Formats: sequence, structure tokens, C-alpha cells
Amino acid sequence: MKLFEVLNGTAKVFLKTRDEHCPPHVHIGHRGEGWEAKIGFSYVDDTVSVMEIYPSRGRPTLATMNAAMAEIVANLTDCRSKWLKVVPDLDLNNKWVQISADGKVRLLRQKTKKAVRIQSASYDPGTCVVTLRMQDGFEHKVVAGSGEVE
Repeated sequence: MKLFEVLNGTAKVFLKTRDEHCPPHVHIGHRGEGWEAKIGFSYVDDTVSVMEIYPSRGRPTLATMNAAMAEIVANLTDCRSKWLKVVPDLDLNNKWVQISADGKVRLLRQKTKKAVRIQSASYDPGTCVVTLRMQDGFEHKVVAGSGEVE
């Protein structure tokens, strides 16, 4: 499923519609140069990361990847909503978070003091709100991208 074009139309950002799996990610394909990259994203914060680039030779330059990733960040709302149409999973279940007094969510790599575990999570593409149902019975609503990832 094509999402949009990047790099002045020379590459496309897309989701595979078969056998796609977590964590949430999109693909960038550049036919002219013959490479494809997998770019991960989160529903908690607005950072993106390179998960994989193939083939191993003929890779894009760092400047090219930075430019493409900046365009993905600018279109994260679309990436998030389309991901859920293909893989209805935010990849947040059973993750540990700390929630500050002002409601800011910080996704943790492991359990720490005052951490709570997410039982389930959902995303409303219309409002860009992530609803976290915690194992302690509480529910927290946050705007997608407004949190932090450790």
C-alpha cells in the first residue's frame, strides 16, 4: 500500500499488506538506485529509526536517509493510521511506562520504580489519541507523539 512519495518523488513510502509484523514500520523503496529501507516508528514519540537497509551494497547516503526520514516524521499521522489498517497492533501491550503527574508518558526498556505495565493500547486516527489501559486498572489518554521513549 503506497502512502506517499519522498526524495522529490524518486522514492515511495509504503506498507506491505501481507505478512507485516510489529514493531510498527514503513518501507522506503528507491527503484532507480535499487535499495529499500525499513523505518520504525512509535505511537508514543515522534522519532523514527532505520531498522534495516537492503541490499547491503548500493545503500543510500546518510543525507538521503535523513531527508527521507524527515518526510516520514512529517507524515507520521498518516503512517500510524495506515499501519492499523494493515496490522491492528500498536506494539505497546505489556510494555513498562512511567506516567508523570502532568500525564506525560515515558516508555521504558525495563521495569523501574513507579513503572506500570500497559495491558492494552488503542489509537484513534481521528483525534491522534492513544488510549493506554494499564494493568493496575487505570486508563490514560495521550496524544500520539507527545511521550518519550527511553
